[in-house]
Amino acid sequence: MASSEYLFPAAPWTRATVKQYCIQRQANGDYYFEKVGERPPRQHISTRAVDKALRRACDLLGLEGVSTHTFRRSLATHLYDAGVPLRQIMAITGHASLASLTSYLNLEQRAAGDALLGFFAE
Repeated sequence: MASSEYLFPAAPWTRATVKQYCIQRQANGDYYFEKVGERPPRQHISTRAVDKALRRACDLLGLEGVSTHTFRRSLATHLYDAGVPLRQIMAITGHASLASLTSYLNLEQRAAGDALLGFFAE
């Protein structure tokens, strides 16, 4: 996972939810989600801890194969299917190159499958 940080716009309902969360927890630090029990200097919760909590919650709901990574891949795939240009998807997902993004989206495999379906449709 990349150690760099990038920002992107959030939907209005996401901003409202985060704002309400901060009000309820009386957040006044640099991080929205801090490590539990941390004393100054505070640290943000790790990506691994978020993924672990998400997997645990999904297990309780009987959902298999869900992770923070599946959200990222699903977002990229939905954006691609909606016709969003690859360079914009690259900026949103944080991929360093078009080659890594196209590999991530399995574009060649998808194109081959589409070609095969087209062949049998004729």
